[in-house]
Amino acid sequence: MSNGILGTDDGQYRIYKNQTLTISVPEGHHITAVQFECTAEGTSKYGPGCFSEMDGYSYQGAYGSWEGYISSLTFTAEHNQVRATKIEVTVE
Repeated sequence: MSNGILGTDDGQYRIYKNQTLTISVPEGHHITAVQFECTAEGTSKYGPGCFSEMDGYSYQGAYGSWEGYISSLTFTAEHNQVRATKIEVTVE
């Protein structure tokens, strides 16, 4: 993470505005899905719609999800800070 907090006292993961969260796996493995459960909905401050657009990423309500097949990907909190209570990564 370029700037933010991974795990606050109230169980949040915070990716600050204009900062990144990079998820990588060891060579030979691939990320096939990433799911976020956020404290706000859509493009509201702290919601999953605050990430910049990227192939394979969508959001609805307080949930964001990415699907694909890659060994490393980066989410950028472009529009506002993103606050997630759960980040689930599926690795193949």
